[in-house]
Amino acid sequence: MVATHFACQSIWSGESETAIAGGVNVMLWPELLIVMSVGKCLFSHSFCKALD
Repeated sequence: MVATHFACQSIWSGESETAIAGGVNVMLWPELLIVMSVGKCLFSHSFCKALD
């Protein structure tokens, strides 16, 4: 969200004409991955697709 905010702010202020914003998700605890896998929150290849 911060990257999107800064990208929009840069466009609105006239600092740039276009902007690209990106992000990542890091799972640091194996227990969380296990719970999400059991709950069918992850695909069979162990990652979630964007906008899913």
